[in-house]
Amino acid sequence: AHELICPRCAVRCSGCQQYSAQIGVCSASGQRFCQNCLVACAGCGRIVGPGFHQIDPLDRRPYCNDCMHECLRCHTLSHSTATCSICACDGCATCIQSCVVCERSVCSDHGMRMAPCGHVVCNRDLEECGVCRTLVCPRCTPACAICGRYHCEFDTVGCVQCGQEYCSRCVSTTGLCAT
Repeated sequence: AHELICPRCAVRCSGCQQYSAQIGVCSASGQRFCQNCLVACAGCGRIVGPGFHQIDPLDRRPYCNDCMHECLRCHTLSHSTATCSICACDGCATCIQSCVVCERSVCSDHGMRMAPCGHVVCNRDLEECGVCRTLVCPRCTPACAICGRYHCEFDTVGCVQCGQEYCSRCVSTTGLCAT
């Protein structure tokens, strides 16, 4: 059962402007807020009120202003930063991502987001189609079982006899593979 409290005894929350008997103190400011307005920082655990925390855009959890840092690359606030393993620049998880092949952290200058899969591949691990020279994702693109070269979807041809797919250089104009 909820206990009722008279307006003289209730305290108005400075966050939502509602009267409440359930009041807590923001550890960042010392202001009193109702329990609905207070959140626990996902980084340090401090209890903070409105205006003293941010919701991280990536993990959607609240972080106190002391735990948030400005990304030097995109200028958004984030609770964590990463460092590019090549140039040592710092950035948020959107700007510095792991290569899907070697798992090194790379910035956009030293890695590339591949279309259409969306994987990030560092410049060292980028592969190109052995036929048309377009860049392909080494995680999603198979190497030709005959010549070993990577090939894009446009240069992938199936053998009419064995049914296997190879690069277009390893399948003849009659549709038969080199094996």
